[in-house]
Amino acid sequence: MHRARWEPLCDEEMAAAVAAVREILAGRDDGPALLACAAGIIAGARSGSPEDRKRAAVAVSVCVAAGADEAAIQGWAEVGAKRRADADRPPFGSRVV
Repeated sequence: MHRARWEPLCDEEMAAAVAAVREILAGRDDGPALLACAAGIIAGARSGSPEDRKRAAVAVSVCVAAGADEAAIQGWAEVGAKRRADADRPPFGSRVV
C-alpha cells in the first residue's frame, strides 16, 4: 500500500514497487504465500470510496507482479471480506439507535 496510488503505476513505478517488495521478502521461502495473503486481504477488505478501491487494486497488482501465489489469493480475499464485514458490525451488546 505504501507505493499504491489511485491510478495504475507507470512501468518505472511498478518496477520500483516490485523491487521494494522483493527486497523485504529476500531470503524468505514463504514469499509467494505472504504476498498472496496480503493481496487477498487487501482485495477482500477493500471498501469505501472509489479512490480507496482503486488504490487497493494497484496494491494487489504490485503483489501479483512481485510473485504472489495467484491460486491462493481468492481464499485470502474471502478472509478479508469477512474481516471487513465484522468491522462494519456494531460491537456485541451495543445499542443501535
